[in-house]
Amino acid sequence: MRLTVCSALLLLASTLHAQNMPFRSVSGSGMSRLTNMFAMASDPFPLTPSGGVVQSRTASVAGAISVHQLAIPSKATKEFQLSQKSFQLGDIRSASEHLEKALRIHPDFPEAHNNLACAYIYLKEYEKALAELQQVIAINPNLDTPYNNLSLVFLSLERFPEAEQAARYALALNPQRNASRYDLGQALAAQQHYTLEAVEALRQASIEFPQARLALALVLSRRGLVDQAAAELREYLKAPDPTKKQAVQDWLTELSLL
Repeated sequence: MRLTVCSALLLLASTLHAQNMPFRSVSGSGMSRLTNMFAMASDPFPLTPSGGVVQSRTASVAGAISVHQLAIPSKATKEFQLSQKSFQLGDIRSASEHLEKALRIHPDFPEAHNNLACAYIYLKEYEKALAELQQVIAINPNLDTPYNNLSLVFLSLERFPEAEQAARYALALNPQRNASRYDLGQALAAQQHYTLEAVEALRQASIEFPQARLALALVLSRRGLVDQAAAELREYLKAPDPTKKQAVQDWLTELSLL
């Protein structure tokens, strides 16, 4: 079985619409308007370019069958497989229904809980997603993917300190995960913690996720590094098909007036 990163499933759906990341406005010359521009242009879901998934620690190794897999009834496994097909077709509601069936058959199924949480995130049913991820962590607290997905949920619920904590847990378990760095940077910025840690997290994340440059530009501008913020926005505009291009260009214009 594979434990899926929610953002990868979101990427599979052709009708995906980015949510606006709500940042608190701060008074100052032009800065409140800049915050609103960032909110328009940002994307709280770090989409993976490959749509890849992360291998579960309970999964088979080199083709071997794990004890965990042997314990899952075949009917639950079948529903899980049907859910994966639905995800690939972009039918998120159908995928969630198959996963719900799998869990009625076998409640102790971490991959199904995790992927159902991903479906709920796409459907904007965040409290349901939170409950599913808590189930995964209760079954196996040593997987980094559920914590990464949990940070997405908390960001969507505007529970920023908890998003920060979840991202830190994910990074402790997997220091190489740039998606968690992106979430950590966003959570810090949303709390107005415009720290060097936020700068570094977002800078590293931008290697994999160009939209992290938007959050980085906000943090840099709040640190008074306007030229560096503008440079990040220009780099973002070089990415293939940048979203909300006009909003970012307007933001650049505002920065030039500071």
